Amino acid sequence: GMNPYVLKKKWGDRITFWGGLGSQHTIPFATPAEIRQEIRNLRSEMGKGGGYILAPAKPLRLETPTINAVAVVEEFLA
Repeated sequence: GMNPYVLKKKWGDRITFWGGLGSQHTIPFATPAEIRQEIRNLRSEMGKGGGYILAPAKPLRLETPTINAVAVVEEFLA
């Protein structure tokens, strides 16, 4: 896939980004703490200067653990 941080650096002053949170690998297979940290990283790095909508890259996989989905929602609301 494409690295959202590289794309933001190259194109961030011209376009708005949506997504970036790995719904195929990160959310279903990472720990809740890793998911929360990735959301914080995205919010911090991608949000610089505006032009970023924090969201999963794709719909969550059916096998995503509930605790991971809860971590996503809680961190989005933090």
